[in-house]
Amino acid sequence: MTEFYGREEEILRRGEKYETLLRGAVTLGLFPEAVGNEETWLEQALAYHREPEGSRDLPILNSRWLRISETKTASGATVGFLSDITEEKQR
Repeated sequence: MTEFYGREEEILRRGEKYETLLRGAVTLGLFPEAVGNEETWLEQALAYHREPEGSRDLPILNSRWLRISETKTASGATVGFLSDITEEKQR
């Protein structure tokens, strides 16, 4: 993931809760849309994570874009896919 942000090593820890990771990313300023609106942004991101539907396109640090697609498995776990869609957004 360091190819996306460059600072993941500061927040990524095996076994860490998703909310903790997301809060760390917001604190580091990795999601520009969250700046000045942190709690509301986090609430929306966590709501999507709990009940994913479709995908989300998010601007990230360094003028890059991610497409996040999450889905629930039959056992209730969440599986997520991240795609760098910067080129697509620049067209």
